[in-house]
Parts: sequence; C-alpha cells; structure tokens
Amino acid sequence: MAMVTRSTVGLAGLLLFTALLSGCSSQPNRQASVNSLIPPASTQHMSKHEARKAVVEYSIAQLGKPYKLGANSPSEGFDCSGLVFYTHLKAGKLVPRRAKEQFSSIKRSSKILPGDLVFFTTDSRGKRVDHVGIYIGQNTFIHAPGKGRPVSTANITDDYWQKRLVGAGTYWD
Repeated sequence: MAMVTRSTVGLAGLLLFTALLSGCSSQPNRQASVNSLIPPASTQHMSKHEARKAVVEYSIAQLGKPYKLGANSPSEGFDCSGLVFYTHLKAGKLVPRRAKEQFSSIKRSSKILPGDLVFFTTDSRGKRVDHVGIYIGQNTFIHAPGKGRPVSTANITDDYWQKRLVGAGTYWD
C-alpha cells in the first residue's frame, strides 16, 4: 500500500487545481461583455468638460447600432436609457438604467449643454417620462428611437419632440 504524505496530497491538489484552471481557460469568456462596460481608468480623472465631451463622442460612435429593448452595449444594441447608461459608464459615471430613474436623479438645467440628457414623454397620456436622449449641440440629440429604428439623431426643435419635452439635466455639475 502506498504511503500518502502531506506533500503528496499538496502536489496532487496543485496538479488538480492546475488542470481545472486550464479547463476553464478554454471556456468562452462570459465576462467579456461585462468587462467592455467597465470605464477605463483614465476616466477617473476627467474634468466635467472632458466627461461631457466623452459622452458625446461615445454616443456618436453608436449611431446606426440597432434598437433592442433592454440592451446597453454596442454588440447587442441599445434602448434609449441603455444608450445613456453605456455612454455615461464609459465616461466614468454610473447612472441608473431606466429613463424614469435617470430623470429623477439628474440635476435639472434650463440651459442644455452637449453631454446633457433630454427627457420626453411619448405615451399617449403624456404622464410619465419614458424616453431619453443625449444632447450633442446645435439643437440635436442622439437617441435609440424604438423598434426597427437604429440609434440616430433628432432635432429637439421639431414639433414632435417640442410637444413631448419634459426637461433636461446633467450628471456632470
């Protein structure tokens, strides 16, 4: 009968652990999509102006991406609040995921600056905030408009949007 010593068990445990690790490395990386949302360390020291600019740039980069309800990544697509969630997170700011909660948590502003959020009510009764866009300047905002329509720009002065505008605000002041 073979003698089992503490060093034999330790070596066997180490070999088993190594085998398990190598098996895991061949599995698909399920964290890749989560990791792509983590803001780079360089965003931790951005000024408010730089953060606003980053949000605008990140939103412009998403133009043409598909609309998908509940989605918040370039690989899946976006709904309106998912686009805000993604662009702000990439700029270093964790914000709520839903438009209603985003509206409740922003600092309201009467002067809209690039990188600010614009909120609308598109339901037939006009009683709740249910749509959000990212203002990029010159009366233009970027949003994920809805099923079958990709991330695109719209003009805040168009009658449709003017009638439905609830307010604007920012996370950067």
